[in-house]
Amino acid sequence: MKSNNYWSIDLDSFMIGGESVPLSTNDLIVDSGTSYMLMPKPEFMAVIKMLSKQFVCQPYDDYPEMYYCECSFYSFFNFPDLQMVIDGVVYTIPRSSYVQMYGWNTCQLNLMFYEDWSLWILGLNFFHNYYAVFDQGKSRVGFAQSIYGD
Repeated sequence: MKSNNYWSIDLDSFMIGGESVPLSTNDLIVDSGTSYMLMPKPEFMAVIKMLSKQFVCQPYDDYPEMYYCECSFYSFFNFPDLQMVIDGVVYTIPRSSYVQMYGWNTCQLNLMFYEDWSLWILGLNFFHNYYAVFDQGKSRVGFAQSIYGD
């Protein structure tokens, strides 16, 4: 664990659809109290750029740190999975954990950034697929695949 204030670990790498995204930082906070995955703005914008090859994506007017994409029931299945490598282990966040359909043509991305925040936070959409074990005595955190994941 890197910090006494948070359960923090190192992120080895991040990929979307198998394509690597350069990291501006590898500081990752494990927080089961955060709803969505937060990422630094450069990585978030790289995700938007990649998704924009297939989808029209834009920020919400009232929440510019969150985006939605135009999609349909059928195009929803074109959203790629996200992969995070932590301690050499690949953890996959499937589309169903970070994309939420609203109505017939809107897909909200359950990912976000904060303008002045330069850390990663694993939120609940990560924990839909993985259990976390917080070992206070040895100051470490571990993950196991959930049998209830997507």
